Amino acid sequence: MAATADTHSETLLRAKTFYDAELRAKLEPKQNGKYIVIDGESLDYEVDENMMVASVHLEDRRPNGQTLVIRIGYETALRLPLMQPDSYRRAVAEQSVPLHKTEKTFLPLDNRSPASLRAEAFYDAELRAKLEPAHKGKYILIDPASRDYEVDSDPIAAAVHLRDRQPNGEWIIFRIGYDIHQCVFHGLRFHL
Repeated sequence: MAATADTHSETLLRAKTFYDAELRAKLEPKQNGKYIVIDGESLDYEVDENMMVASVHLEDRRPNGQTLVIRIGYETALRLPLMQPDSYRRAVAEQSVPLHKTEKTFLPLDNRSPASLRAEAFYDAELRAKLEPAHKGKYILIDPASRDYEVDSDPIAAAVHLRDRQPNGEWIIFRIGYDIHQCVFHGLRFHL
């Protein structure tokens, strides 16, 4: 186990060294305040104002990478390894608690926003038959105005990909195969 920790530390040190030697002069001060996520093995990287956006875009290219996050231009930069994709997705999947177990109603039907109701109507009319049951348990984010959507087992990844296409949209999140009484996320507005 120590060898794995040493290898991980060496990989992160390699990413930090690469940043200091190759990227710092190119990025600072013009990109100060943004985040850079570096894969310590390939030295591939992504820069964005939003740490999660940069992380997801890099994970799209390097799904099993060991990543380091640095806030550009800060002496006390944020440096942390992100969770590995599989453990993160398991953690996200376990957070969806059926409402009947909590005996609470978080989103009564009469209190939902018009955007949420439009998104659900679009899902029911055009997407349900295409997505269920093959994608049951995954998350879908819908922009009701454009009718654009993204499906992923990771709601953050889905949000980042939808944001790339609909940066000013109002996104509504649903869990495929569940309804308002089964999932606390059903019909919530999602913003990244």
